[in-house]
Order: sequence, then structure tokens, then C-alpha cells
Amino acid sequence: MSTIDFIIHCFIFSIPGIVGVELFYYLNPHKERHYYFEIFKILLLSTFVFFIIELIAFIKYKNISQSISSPIDVISIIKNNINIDIHLLLLASFVSIIFSFIFTWMHQSNILFKIANTLNITTRISNQDVWEHFMHQLNTQVILRDFTTNLIYEGEVSGYSDVGEVREILLTNVKIFKSDFKTKICNRDSIYLARRYNEFIIEKEPIKSK
Repeated sequence: MSTIDFIIHCFIFSIPGIVGVELFYYLNPHKERHYYFEIFKILLLSTFVFFIIELIAFIKYKNISQSISSPIDVISIIKNNINIDIHLLLLASFVSIIFSFIFTWMHQSNILFKIANTLNITTRISNQDVWEHFMHQLNTQVILRDFTTNLIYEGEVSGYSDVGEVREILLTNVKIFKSDFKTKICNRDSIYLARRYNEFIIEKEPIKSK
């Protein structure tokens, strides 16, 4: 097998992993990415998906498909001239999508940390940073005190940015007050704010104006 054929075969083998990993990050836009680690994740997911498919085929038909020589012999899939059938590739991609949904649910529900808390392995309640943990529940009524304009915004969080020097927040159904929270200025359907992390305060419990 030539170098070009090897690269092409590796890419074809990695397609389910690419689909699954990219979908996971699309569903979790605030999840930090380490691009130097992406290749490992892609190959690991592809290997796992093909293994699951071959294991199910073996249990059901008592036979390993001809597309892959063995459920664990991944090296032979890449090095030898073993073709990966298009139907198997589509099936593997579909299974990879299902696993992306499962991993997303586990990540957003903090399943691993709940299990670890139950076993007294850790006291952490989440794999999120404080900003993401605080803002995780979208469409939540909040009070945002803006030190830049000396205004107060009361509305629902419908979007927010990643952790950074500047934090972006999208509020909907917004009521705008002066800093004393007594004088209402106006209502807005939505407002986009971009502020440095120390230029505002967010309160989850709404304060009733007098």
C-alpha cells in the first residue's frame, strides 16, 4: 500500500469519528477544544463504533463481516487492502451520531460527577467553570447590573459566550431601569451586551421594582 492509499484509508476509517466528534462540539458550543487531542478522539471513536458494530454482528450472526477482519484488529483495517463497505461506513456514522447524543446528555447532565459524588470520589458538582455553570439554564430570568452605562436590565438569558476577557450576553423580553431600579426607562424585545467580566453583575433572582 502506497503512502497516499494509506492516508486515504485512514481518512475513510476516521469518517465516523469525525462526524461524532464534530457533532458533539456543535451540540456543546461552550466545551473547550484542544485541537492537538482531536485526532486521538476521532480515531478512538471510530475504533469504538466499528468494534460495537462488529460485536453486534458477531452476537447476532455468529460471524464477522467481511468488511473488517476482526472487531479488535484495527491495524489491519488501515494497513491492509481491506475495503470498508459504504453501507458499513454509513451505519458507523449513524451509530457515531447516536453516541454523540449520549455523550452530550452525559456531559450536560453531569452524569459522571453525580456518580463520583455518590461514591465520594470528588466534591465537584460539575465539569463546567463557574461562568458556564451559572449561565447553563437558558431562558432564565436575571437581573444584569451594567456598571458601564449605570443601567439595570431585567430579562431572560437566551444566549451567552464562552469564558473570556469579554463576556457576551443576549437578553430577551428586556426591561431597562435606571441604577436605582425604581425608574423604568423602556422595554426591548432583545438586547446584546458585550462587557468585560468585571463591568457587570448578574443576579438570578429577579428584584421587584417599587
